[in-house]
Amino acid sequence: MPPALTISVFVAAVYGGFFGAGLGIVLLAILGIFHAGPLARVNALKQALSFVVNLTAAVFFAFSGHVRWELVPLMAVASVAGGYGGGRFAGRISGEALRRVVVLAGIGAAVALWVG
Repeated sequence: MPPALTISVFVAAVYGGFFGAGLGIVLLAILGIFHAGPLARVNALKQALSFVVNLTAAVFFAFSGHVRWELVPLMAVASVAGGYGGGRFAGRISGEALRRVVVLAGIGAAVALWVG
């Protein structure tokens, strides 16, 4: 594993653990640069990495005293549904279509953040 990949994933994990927004797209971009396999496989790896990053961040924040516990069940259900649905969706469409969806989602998120 190239050191640049390790460093890039670490930086993305720190960012994603704190902010969360866009972690999937950042990881997908990093893994896409360093991994030549099918996009569906890269997406599966991204999902696993995102899970570890989010679990680590959740444990850290759980002990920070800044968690609104009444929202945790809703967020947990939505996260599992999104991860499961996204993984199934990525496995059912072609690599080219998945790339287009990822690019459009990234552009849409960037525009929404820039305008809002």
